[in-house]
Amino acid sequence: MEVVAEYRLGQEGLQVAVTTTNVGETAAPYGVGQHPYLTAGTDLVDAALLTVPARYRLCTDEHGLPTGEEPVEGTAYDFRTARPIGEQLLDTAFTGLDRDPTGRSVVRLAHPSGRHGIDVRLIEGIRYVQVYTGDTLSEAGRRRRGVAIEPMSCPADAFRSGTALTVLEPGGSNVFRWGLVPWGSP
Repeated sequence: MEVVAEYRLGQEGLQVAVTTTNVGETAAPYGVGQHPYLTAGTDLVDAALLTVPARYRLCTDEHGLPTGEEPVEGTAYDFRTARPIGEQLLDTAFTGLDRDPTGRSVVRLAHPSGRHGIDVRLIEGIRYVQVYTGDTLSEAGRRRRGVAIEPMSCPADAFRSGTALTVLEPGGSNVFRWGLVPWGSP
């Protein structure tokens, strides 16, 4: 596999493109994800407003491995409308992403005032997003200080389960594109 990661910082924030090409002679399984940690300017993430436009979350076993999907509607995991994270512990993968006419899905982390925040634009090759509030970080002082909003092409354990795993044929390529866009003013 040949992987080229391109990062561009400009008027539209940070734009990321990871292009992977199978330069080998046999088909190769492939998955990619990135893990930016974000803050909306609050001491803890509890007061931050989170929006995740996803219809499903992945249920997991005691090892954090996916066991199936569950609709978010009517559950504590329904962040389709902006609301405070509160005391909820999140280490949760979401899927069934709602997209705009251009194919983008936007996860938003906003200050409680609603006047500023950051959007994570899921643009191409992204079928899942993991949201992690850091509750299991080894250093207690770092817990709940930021939220990891992690674009992913496939869920955890995809190499074993095959779920949403991309198989690149020889010469085949995959593009994984996302961005961070700050908005508003403090």
